[in-house]
Amino acid sequence: MLNDIGECNSKQGRDIIVLIDFNNFSHNQKNNGSNSNNSDSDNASINGSHQSAEEMEFEKEYSLEGENVQIIWSGFLTKNNKDRTGVDMYKIRGNIDDNIIKEININICNRISYDEVMKKRELGLVAISPQSITQKENFDSFINYLNEKQRCGVVNLSGNKYILYLVSPSEFSQKFYVNPKKHLLGIFVDNS
Repeated sequence: MLNDIGECNSKQGRDIIVLIDFNNFSHNQKNNGSNSNNSDSDNASINGSHQSAEEMEFEKEYSLEGENVQIIWSGFLTKNNKDRTGVDMYKIRGNIDDNIIKEININICNRISYDEVMKKRELGLVAISPQSITQKENFDSFINYLNEKQRCGVVNLSGNKYILYLVSPSEFSQKFYVNPKKHLLGIFVDNS
């Protein structure tokens, strides 16, 4: 029998997992003329979609979900193997796929000038954003670091076959991709 919190017990004593789409359930009840005393905030809590103001602000400022870009990698970003931050990488364009990065951790090991990056042939472009609100502070420290240095971060990948240049939001990054969300721009180049 199903109880109010979505647990189900059978007569044989086995637990059964039941997934209920409460959005459709609530919608169907309203359309069927059922009397429902649940408020919108109750439905949001039941649906698990209730977000704090801080979480909503994070989504508005950082999230690239729904921006018509595909996530191709999730892992950690570090600088000199420190300041580990969970990030997601979204493909913007180019000849890259979700197998281009084999590492779970990408590390900024050096810096390069904007002029040097412009001399390289771009293979693909990605946007990198923090995975969650808990990663925001560390992620912002990467942006601040690269802004202070006025340089791109250098990440060597896949046995030095590719290099990923990381660019903080700036006039330079807008030459490649314009998006008001706070992110690092990643430029893949061939290292040969």
